[in-house]
Amino acid sequence: SQRNNVDSAAVQIFLGHILKGTTWTAQPFRYSSVISSKEQRGRRSRTRYFSDTSSKKQPSAVMMTALGYTPHKETFPMDAQQAARYERLYEQLRGLIEDKSPNLQAAMSTLCAVLHAKMKHHSWTGFYFVASESELHVGPYQGPVACQVLKGQGVCLHAASTKQPVVVSDVEDFPGHIVCDSRSKSEIVLPLLKGSDVIAVLDIDSSELNQFSEDDIEPLTTILKLLNPYL
Repeated sequence: SQRNNVDSAAVQIFLGHILKGTTWTAQPFRYSSVISSKEQRGRRSRTRYFSDTSSKKQPSAVMMTALGYTPHKETFPMDAQQAARYERLYEQLRGLIEDKSPNLQAAMSTLCAVLHAKMKHHSWTGFYFVASESELHVGPYQGPVACQVLKGQGVCLHAASTKQPVVVSDVEDFPGHIVCDSRSKSEIVLPLLKGSDVIAVLDIDSSELNQFSEDDIEPLTTILKLLNPYL
């Protein structure tokens, strides 16, 4: 009992030391375009902790563990090599699609084939067409056999309904995730719009966690614009 009291006091002193001088506020975790935490499961509501933006100190892994929170593996910003790869992909796809593809299906098929072949972390690359407000139908794709129809929920329908890109670092954390391939671990989905209407979504999966970030959104959006003349 005496040793437990000593250990408890030591932890309190340790936390008091590492938290000294840093203002902490409890904020509910909200997702819009980035989903990466189990706090969003509908059956319970929890709180994530962030340091005040006015403080230069950031929580260490030790500190967050001591507070009872285990963060996901970090997704690092895109490096120069990956940015250059996206530029080369855009130029290659522009040469193959612009004034070459006879229709939207052909252009989509070419886009999927090139992205899937060149981006080695892609385990599935393809499109889903919007059939209704709550239903999507599979379009051109590369990778394992896909769900032909998506209904009512899931990452793709969330992107279609919100008209916003969605980045998911761990698909198990996304409420209502539809499992088409159990090997899929992370995902990014971008809407393809004609005016204000979502025509389809580009869905990319990876068999590894944390393979996509917000840095992927801009170059993929630029690539998707190659389809605009065919909409």
